[in-house]
Amino acid sequence: MSDENKLKEKYMEFQMLEQSLAQLNQRKATIENQMNEFLALQESLDGLKKSENNSPMYSPLGSGVFIKSEVKDTKNVLVNIGSNIAIERSIEDSKKLIDKQMSELKDIISKLEKEISDGLQKGNELSAELASLSQKDHVHGPNCKH
Repeated sequence: MSDENKLKEKYMEFQMLEQSLAQLNQRKATIENQMNEFLALQESLDGLKKSENNSPMYSPLGSGVFIKSEVKDTKNVLVNIGSNIAIERSIEDSKKLIDKQMSELKDIISKLEKEISDGLQKGNELSAELASLSQKDHVHGPNCKH
């Protein structure tokens, strides 16, 4: 394979790696956002636990719209388990479920960080190969003016 073909191949590999790293970083950011939502949910559950029955509150309707309401039960919440099915759970059980989900997300983030680190290392290697091939091609190129 000619040096020019090697250069093109390595450049394509480098571009694919850059795209892959961008996707990994996006996925990591999405998971970090989910973790932040879980942290806010835990804080809300802690606040609910400290409330009394019939306490006033604002309930979200969606898109930043709220309605004034009263808390009727400060011990239990409804938890969506999928397929539009919700079950009643105690606040403590709900917090344990959130902790478990956050632990799983932390594991995923660790794996993503490892993939990103490996990708960056591979990118550095490819960059060095590209520089070497580029200079080699330049020095021996037919239009060299040195």
